[in-house]
Amino acid sequence: MNKINIVIIDRSKFFRQQLKNILTKTSYINVIATTDCIHTGINTLLTKSPDVILLDTGIPHQEEESSLELLLKTKSVPIIMIADGSIDQTTKTVQAITNGAVDFVNVKDKKNKANIVERENELIKKITFASKNENVKFIKKENPTSFVVKKQKNRRNLSSLSNSIVVIGTSTGGPRALQEILQNIPKAFPAPILIVQHMPKGFTKSLAKRLNDVGNIRVKEAKHEDIIEKGTAYLAPGDYHMRIKKQRNTLQIDIKQDEARLDYRPSINLLFKSAAQIKDIHKIAVVLTGMGKDGAEGVQAIKSAEREAVVLVESKETAVIHGMPSAVIQTNEVTEVLRLEDMADAIIDYVMNRRK
Repeated sequence: MNKINIVIIDRSKFFRQQLKNILTKTSYINVIATTDCIHTGINTLLTKSPDVILLDTGIPHQEEESSLELLLKTKSVPIIMIADGSIDQTTKTVQAITNGAVDFVNVKDKKNKANIVERENELIKKITFASKNENVKFIKKENPTSFVVKKQKNRRNLSSLSNSIVVIGTSTGGPRALQEILQNIPKAFPAPILIVQHMPKGFTKSLAKRLNDVGNIRVKEAKHEDIIEKGTAYLAPGDYHMRIKKQRNTLQIDIKQDEARLDYRPSINLLFKSAAQIKDIHKIAVVLTGMGKDGAEGVQAIKSAEREAVVLVESKETAVIHGMPSAVIQTNEVTEVLRLEDMADAIIDYVMNRRK
C-alpha cells in the first residue's frame, strides 16, 4: 500500500521522538516532520502535503483561532488529536472533535496503566482510517452529488403505538455528527434519545456538556437508574454499557461494566437489543459514522421485535467512516439513508408526524 505521510505537532520533544519511533515500525507509515510550533506545522502542511496530522491538544497558539482551526483553514487534512487525560485537555479534545478533528488518542494519560507502546495498534488503526477520510471539514455541499438512497416519499408513521424512543449509535466522527443533529432537535421534542458514542472513560461527561450547551434539548451523561424522560438525551458513559429496562410503568437506564461486545464498551448492539425488548413503544434507530459493524445486530433485533420500527443511517457522502452505516445497510432493514444535515429533520418527522 502507499505510504501514509504523518506530521507530529506536540510540545514535548521526548514524546515526539517516542511517537515517531513507534510509528516508523509500521512499513507503510512515514513520519515526514515533527515540530512543537503550529506555524511550522502549517508550513509543512503547505510544502509536504501530509496525509494525517497528529496534533497535541495543548499546543500553544496566539491567534483567536485554535491550532486546529488554523490547520483546517490552511488545507483540508485529517487531524487526530493527542490528549493527556487531564480535565482541561479533555474539554479541549471534545471541542476539537466536534469542530473538525476526525478522532483522538489518549496516549499521554499518566493515570492510564497502559503505555503508548501497548496502544500502538489502536493508534495505527486510527491513522490508517483517517488517511482514507474524505470528509475532513464536515462542509455541507451546495450541490451534492447524486446518491442512491432508500427514501420514504411520505414519512407518516403507520405505527399504532403512542410513544416513541430514539436510539443512536456512533463512533469515529460521532461527536461532530451528534452536535449537528442535537442542535436541530426542538426543545419540546416528545421522545427521549439514548446515545452510544464509542469513547473512553472521562471524555463522555465533557461531550455531554458540550452537546447540552449547543443544543435545545437537555443532554446528560447517563447514570444508573435514571428515569428516562421525553425531551432529554442520555449519553452512555465511557467504558460502561447502557441498556434500557422497564420498571412498572417507567423506563430506566441500566449502567453496567460487563464484558465488551465487539471490543466496544459501551456497545451500540446492547443498547439497541435492550430497546427491542421494550414493548408498546415505537423505536427509531439511528446509526451514524464509525468504523466496524457495531449496531447491525441491534438493528436486526429491533426490526424483529417491531416491523414498523424506523432505521436511519448516515450516507457515505457525509460519514467520516462508513463502516457501521454500511454494515447496517447490509442487513436490508434500513428505512432511509440520509446525509448528516438531513438526519435531524427525519428523526423529527418520524417522531412528531405520527398520523395515519
